[in-house]
Amino acid sequence: MKTETTEQKSNIFRWFFEPLCRPFSLEGVASWVIFVYFAKKVFNGLKTAFLWFFNYNSILNFDGFSTSEFLINYESGFVRRGLLGQILHGLVDLTGIAPEWFVLFLSVISWAVVVWVFMHRAWQRNWCWWLLLTPMLFGMTGHIMRKDFMQIGLFIIQLLILVSSRPAHLRLIFAAAIGVFSILVHEAYIFWGVPIITLIMWRLPLSISAKIGAVGSMVLAFVMSSIFKGNADVVEAIIDSWRPLIPLEPKPTVPAIRALSWDLTFAIDFHMTMNWIWESHPTIFKVASRLLAFVGFFYLVGNLMSARWGKFRVLSLRDSDRLSALILLGHVTLIPMFTILSCDFGRLVQYSTATAIATMLFVPSETIDNALPRWWFDFVARLNATLRRLIPPRRWLLVGLLLCIGIPTVGWEPLSELINSPLVRILFEIKEMLGIDIF
Repeated sequence: MKTETTEQKSNIFRWFFEPLCRPFSLEGVASWVIFVYFAKKVFNGLKTAFLWFFNYNSILNFDGFSTSEFLINYESGFVRRGLLGQILHGLVDLTGIAPEWFVLFLSVISWAVVVWVFMHRAWQRNWCWWLLLTPMLFGMTGHIMRKDFMQIGLFIIQLLILVSSRPAHLRLIFAAAIGVFSILVHEAYIFWGVPIITLIMWRLPLSISAKIGAVGSMVLAFVMSSIFKGNADVVEAIIDSWRPLIPLEPKPTVPAIRALSWDLTFAIDFHMTMNWIWESHPTIFKVASRLLAFVGFFYLVGNLMSARWGKFRVLSLRDSDRLSALILLGHVTLIPMFTILSCDFGRLVQYSTATAIATMLFVPSETIDNALPRWWFDFVARLNATLRRLIPPRRWLLVGLLLCIGIPTVGWEPLSELINSPLVRILFEIKEMLGIDIF
């Protein structure tokens, strides 16, 4: 058994590092750029997380959107995004341990486990690992201190439950319960996790009423979160609930808590401005650049792994179409977030990419085929065929897109996809290290 484990570890390292050993080949260049880009993102993300922690000043540690979101709780009554904060409040009150410890532990462990699970499963399937480390997925690793990776992990657990051999009614109950939990952690899960989970749930051999009840429980959690979205009084009550446990200024920043007081009109106006308005040029340029980036991303996802790259598995066109159908489904269900409910563009692309790739990696192909509406799969397959006919997927073109498509973290500006791409970010790092002006 010990020898087998050692051999397996050797295999996974060889799977990852083999293309890096051919630096002058096309796949070698792609591997090195993606690897260095991801390694730098990991370094920056962990450095930010631990500097945040060792600052050890709760006044400053929770002055950002991502960290202050962990403090939202139910001490003033039910409110959206409050479940995790209520658990955190109870742990801090019970143990006397500063909340920074819990937030750091949960964030870093969730990130590490999710990245490992994806990479390990990709190795088992002999998938090309490039797409996993791009800005579309774990290239967003520079932002570790968020709830996102925990929710992606919950999505994978739901998938594993639904495709397990347990009795169908137990699979339905436990998957729905995890879905409700995730929505109460952050209600945006209804747009990116619930759609695929619902499609797979619907194929379970159970009565329609049972499946409606399971899906309805998740929808109800979202509706409740939308109704009890918070107000100025709730904001002050949540802040006051933390004062006996951590030091806070008279008027702390805690922006995620204060965002609970935003009314819908203000939120829509804010996000529309960030997403679509470009003051220095006609807005049409911003819209066009964003749509062009979507097309480039969709084309890359639909063709990258169907090309031959060394010893990596070559996906069939049908597998590539499945992946494209899942990615596009995620983009469509996230339209409310992409347009008026969020400006965190990088996170939204990460959501759709993570759910699509996780579904491909952990759900049998026949289950995906049965879950996806036939008309949707046929539409995406025709769309892919048209794009392949108009723009043949040459290897050099795919590598160019892989290295030059980036995703901005917040908002969108023309050329954002290029400025935030792996290749350009590495060139910027070289510029900084050498102190030379290459731009």
